[in-house]
Amino acid sequence: MKMNGIRLGENCIRVTQRYVQKDFAAPIYQSLSKSFTNISLLSVNSTDDRACISCCLSSREGERAKALGATVTRNVCSLSVYPHRSDLATLYRFIHLLAKKQARFYDLVSSDSMLTIVIDTDSQEELCDYLSRHIELPPSHTPFSQGLSKSDKELLVKLWPESSAAYVEKKIKTYGITILPDLDLYRIACPLDQMAVHTKKIQALREKDLRFYFSQARIDKDDQINFFFLTHKNQDRIKETLMNGMPDQISLRFKTAPSVSLISFQGPHFGDRYGIANQALSVLRKASIPILMANCSGSCIYIVLPWHLAKEAEQTLLKVFERP
Repeated sequence: MKMNGIRLGENCIRVTQRYVQKDFAAPIYQSLSKSFTNISLLSVNSTDDRACISCCLSSREGERAKALGATVTRNVCSLSVYPHRSDLATLYRFIHLLAKKQARFYDLVSSDSMLTIVIDTDSQEELCDYLSRHIELPPSHTPFSQGLSKSDKELLVKLWPESSAAYVEKKIKTYGITILPDLDLYRIACPLDQMAVHTKKIQALREKDLRFYFSQARIDKDDQINFFFLTHKNQDRIKETLMNGMPDQISLRFKTAPSVSLISFQGPHFGDRYGIANQALSVLRKASIPILMANCSGSCIYIVLPWHLAKEAEQTLLKVFERP
């Protein structure tokens, strides 16, 4: 598996909110936006009755998140590999490597070019070394670490104590809004150790040149992995390819019927400004447009919704977002 690089995130906290759909009123990203809190990574999954919102925040936001009734996990960070080139075999290979290592991760999200996982900070260096040995990287590659060192931050605050700023537009600028209609949403649910043994699936997927356009995964407390991805409809025997020879513990099934659509967009400094994801998701909720899944990583926002609501969702988003 060829990759151009590995990117390492800073120490942060993971905040989760689990809820029952019919009783759900106040998503945590909305509350965080009101308190001007930036979210570096966001994952939303409401494909089941018990839904989940997960996000990564600065370490100093722990008490604020607790006050909102969220579950807080401290000392986590992100690790990203890039580019995935929308290759389903690459995605599956990455999941396989993590499973083979028995590497526990809290969340996996995809963006336009990266696959990002949230892991314990203590395991970042070891996992980075492991992936570096099993991924074909450029000879000169050195893992890129985001952010500044503690000493650099202290120096900047001393020199420019009021250097932080934010601006608000009437409409948030984007580089454009993309709609991929009529996609299939797959889900694989299985024990993590079972996921590691099926290396032949990777080659089978590669031979068929299958593409994916969105992915999300998490591992629960029982080491059960829930792995979601979107592909074009009627991919040639994709289900047979993945299911053939799978043990009984592994199941793969459609999660929506008949299909879903994917809306994605990005804009200037989306990854550094608070409230962007909240604007997108809240305006859709206000219009009663179901959000099945969503990822926000860096400067990219991806939203999965029922296929027939794509155009309505686009027009709704244009009430708060501007495209060229």
